Amino acid sequence: MSSRPGRALRGTAIIAALAMLAGCVAVRSWRGEKGADLGNIQPGVKRSAAETALGLPLGESVSATGVRYALYEYNAGIPPHPGDAVTAALLDVVTFGIFEIITYKNNGWRHPGEYDRRRIRVVIAYDTRDVILGIFDEANELPPDGRSGPYRWPRLSSLDHDAPLAYRQSSTETVFAYDAPMIRQ
Repeated sequence: MSSRPGRALRGTAIIAALAMLAGCVAVRSWRGEKGADLGNIQPGVKRSAAETALGLPLGESVSATGVRYALYEYNAGIPPHPGDAVTAALLDVVTFGIFEIITYKNNGWRHPGEYDRRRIRVVIAYDTRDVILGIFDEANELPPDGRSGPYRWPRLSSLDHDAPLAYRQSSTETVFAYDAPMIRQ
């Protein structure tokens, strides 16, 4: 029969072990990683707010109608990988946790899921007062007036229950659907 101090010590050890799992490969692979929350960047918002959240544009162009378009790339997160999570959990048990150290060391001390981080590109149309007219996916055809309705920013993680899964876009797709030359920075 176990003594009370022995049970308390065992319970404390179990709680400590579970707390250490918060950053482990298995848990992070299971949940994914939440991307940037850009829901407040919508038509009508000033360019300065968009660039604070998204960073500087990758390129800019002006249409024949005078609408300014800017191409941005943002962090949409890392999607969950349940299969990787189960494999990582099994390897953790078999190697007594040494798998965690080896995995992080071989990935430059970053989470191994970094290879699958989604960086999505969007085109934002601005008027002459630097107010957002519209937001478009990179491959969409852009309207001459640059206007769109509200934009639903895709993010991907099991933590984003209200957001649809984003998709990886090809870097060879057309960026702007009109003939104006794009100015790279």
